[in-house]
Amino acid sequence: MLLKNYNKIINKMKSVFNILILATVSLLLIASASASLIDVSKSDIAFTKSQNLTNFDITANENVILQITNNLALMDELGNSLSFRLSNSRLNFPLVNATTINVSYVDNNEFEFKIKDYSLGQITIFAVNASNPSITETYTINANMLGSLCEFGTVGHVAITDVYDDSDDWTWHPLEEVTLSVDVENNYDVSQKIKVKPELYNEDGKKINLDIQEKSVKLDSGDSDTVDFLIKVPADVKSGSFRLYVKAYLSSGGESKGCDDKWQTLYYQSLDIDKDDYNIVIDLDALESSMPFIVSCNQDVSFSLPIYNIGDYKEDSVKVLLRNKELGVSEEKTFENMHIGDYQTADFEFFMPSNATFNKVYPFELITYFDYDDYDNTYSDYNTYSLKFKAGTDCKVVGDVTMSIALDSQQVLAGKEVKINATLTNPAFTSMIYSISVEGLGDWAQVKSVSPQTITLAPNEKKTVVTTLQLDNSAAGDKTFSIKVTYGGQAKTQAVSMFVNQNSASIFGNIKNWFGADSWIGQHWSLLLIILVNVVLIAVIIFLAIKLSK
Repeated sequence: MLLKNYNKIINKMKSVFNILILATVSLLLIASASASLIDVSKSDIAFTKSQNLTNFDITANENVILQITNNLALMDELGNSLSFRLSNSRLNFPLVNATTINVSYVDNNEFEFKIKDYSLGQITIFAVNASNPSITETYTINANMLGSLCEFGTVGHVAITDVYDDSDDWTWHPLEEVTLSVDVENNYDVSQKIKVKPELYNEDGKKINLDIQEKSVKLDSGDSDTVDFLIKVPADVKSGSFRLYVKAYLSSGGESKGCDDKWQTLYYQSLDIDKDDYNIVIDLDALESSMPFIVSCNQDVSFSLPIYNIGDYKEDSVKVLLRNKELGVSEEKTFENMHIGDYQTADFEFFMPSNATFNKVYPFELITYFDYDDYDNTYSDYNTYSLKFKAGTDCKVVGDVTMSIALDSQQVLAGKEVKINATLTNPAFTSMIYSISVEGLGDWAQVKSVSPQTITLAPNEKKTVVTTLQLDNSAAGDKTFSIKVTYGGQAKTQAVSMFVNQNSASIFGNIKNWFGADSWIGQHWSLLLIILVNVVLIAVIIFLAIKLSK
């Protein structure tokens, strides 16, 4: 009985042991199957016109057999092709061994490189476990040819360190002015003159004309500088993705001696040109610096405006309206079938009347109507602009003046000088010449000076004119006269009132004047005055004494 039970226990233990062995083997097989046979250092490789060699590393985690297939090819539009080669294509690797695979191409100098990126295809790596051929793995590496501006590739010690602009996240718009900045560095041992040139291409490698010239900068050894370009985005460019390439090269010796077209890790900067579906604009950038336009009166004024379709769709009908309510101007032009990027010239003419105010600026409203609906003959959208014209020669001169009068002294005395300050302001649209004079003076005062007698004031400018009067000794009481300002065939007067106080010194001065300054009395009038005063005092005393004695 015991023996029988013992045999049962032994059989159960064998079963458990077999299960454990089977599980262990299964786990090992699963682990072996899930582990990578090889590790590949790169999933993408790239070439340029100047860089025809690159590589990647393969590390074996098992004893493997490798088959590497080269599927790379590139042909230009003329049928010229590049030949791509691998340094090894079939390898037997021991456990945990690594090797570098070089990939290169041969150019017979007939291939026409374009400034665009090309997909060259893939390199396929097929790995077989040498110990268990049923275990295999396949890897692919993508290869590309990157566009390059430098004719001979990157050579020498010219360096582009950064490229940036003032747009919003590298998004440009048609007719927008963008400042593109390029940081360059001279790493030569001597000073160098370096030329910088940006170029824009679409994704098909077609160059976009930016209408800019290359610029030069002279740098000492080790110095750097920023070169700025003002770019006006073309109106006829389609919306989409573009690539901005930049190169910096030696002015002396050219690109073969020194050229760089890469900054940081970039061969180009991706950017977007964004457009509305429908948009008709007037390009006034070149005109705004010249406004307001000065025109003569009593004649026709003609001008032309550039109209662009910068939308992504054709416009069946476009209307442009010019108007100024004050001058009674309202003109419109209509254009049919404006395709994407189309340019039209809107010719306008209006009459500047002779009664237009000289030097006055007349604003004109410009409106472009677009996104036309032929079903109900309406436009769904519009843009507004402003033109300014200034009335020039042969126009009506409308002048004016404002005056503010103030006496220089609070007390005015007879026989003394008094100064009157007249502050003139020009409220007109143009500069005016003013002449100042005094009117309404009687024999109580004389004009001693008017300074300055003539002044020129710009619009809203003010100046003070000082008029000096010499008052007569006999002047006393309320006095009134006028300040007169003459300008542009017109005149304006303003009354001035003052109270003249009697000056005691002037009373006695009259005695001298009565008898003559050269007479004995005129020369001794003060002594006679003292005697007269004493006689009067003695008479008063005698009179009082007689009256008291009674």
